[in-house]
Amino acid sequence: MLETLLINYEEAAAIILFGIGFTTLLFQRNLIKKLIGMNIMDTGVFLFLASMGYISGRKAPIITNGVTDMEAYINPVPAGLVLTGIVVFICNFPLFTIVFSLFSGPLCMMLRGRAAKYYTIIYECVLIILCGTVLWYTISSGQPFTYSMGEFSAPWGNEIRAGVLEGLTAFLFMIVMLCSVLGGWRFLSMDLDNSKINLYFTLINLMTAALLSLVWTNDIFSGYVFLEITTLTSCGILIVREIGRTTLAAVRYMILNLLGSGLFLLGVVLLYDITGHLLMMNMKAALTELAADPANIPVISLAVGILTIGLAIKSGLFPFHFWMPDTYGWATPTSASVLSSLVSKGYIFLLIKIYWRAVGLDVIRALPVSKILFVLGLCGMVFGSVSALRANNINRMVAFSSAAQIGYIYMGIGIGGMAG
Repeated sequence: MLETLLINYEEAAAIILFGIGFTTLLFQRNLIKKLIGMNIMDTGVFLFLASMGYISGRKAPIITNGVTDMEAYINPVPAGLVLTGIVVFICNFPLFTIVFSLFSGPLCMMLRGRAAKYYTIIYECVLIILCGTVLWYTISSGQPFTYSMGEFSAPWGNEIRAGVLEGLTAFLFMIVMLCSVLGGWRFLSMDLDNSKINLYFTLINLMTAALLSLVWTNDIFSGYVFLEITTLTSCGILIVREIGRTTLAAVRYMILNLLGSGLFLLGVVLLYDITGHLLMMNMKAALTELAADPANIPVISLAVGILTIGLAIKSGLFPFHFWMPDTYGWATPTSASVLSSLVSKGYIFLLIKIYWRAVGLDVIRALPVSKILFVLGLCGMVFGSVSALRANNINRMVAFSSAAQIGYIYMGIGIGGMAG
């Protein structure tokens, strides 16, 4: 018996892993532990298939030197099944990052401050691995993939889309989020009451879910939903410091962002009324067809312009940047870092996705919106840089510098070329 197990150790290890995973899935009440059990089961199945397909002395099923004899190669079917399972599993990673983040928010409410901090650090590392895997897969395969949400497919259902652009953005966002949490921890302990630290990380994790959803979504209305979640969590990480200036800054920030959200929603409604679609690629096809008639250009310009103004207000483009000094200057270092480097850039990334995938670059070039963005971006660069040089406080200097950087980005969008 023991000798048989030693000879067939691959199959034995696969069966043991499957048994451990199945037992964990069956008897554990914790959802995270159930997911871990499912992953262990997958590993056992993959190992079993790979071991059954391997034959000692034979080569991989790739024809070399003109040898076509089947006896020279291993069975390709088990390896193909394993590869299919891995690909399908990786295609679920974008959804996993969103669900994991939504689950982590309420979980941190039940933890103490230090435990919530360490959990958030571990959880951000896991997200970096998941997003990095998606980036590697999309680069190596050369093809993006979509994940349909619910039982309805396009054009009625909701979709998640992952390509190189989304994978790279999500990967960089998670690295910056982790660095912000690690870099601002010492100041966070001084600025916040110990009883509020777990609530702070709850907001951070919910914001992470909203930002990842903005990156992965292929549905323009879902973009609006997660814009609102990002706005609410942003106000939360501002006001949690509980001093008078942060309360004022949070109220001002919320009023302007709600104005921007309302305009964005109005633009979404107009585009839906024009095209009859919410999925980006379907909307792009309809707008391309409509833009062929010059009589439709004013209506399209109005819808895209209102949507753009909404995101410009939320991201702080000149002349809508006056909320930045108080917002960044009185927030905790972690909050200021997250708001300036992730939240504002998340809004801009959504705008780029809408221009590229929902409207189309050919239609955008036919509209006056790109020229207006170029002028406002140039003004933001100059005004933000001059204001940063004149500032006496380092926090206000950083805030105005962020406004200048937003101007740089919008100027590049306004140029609209491949180099931009």
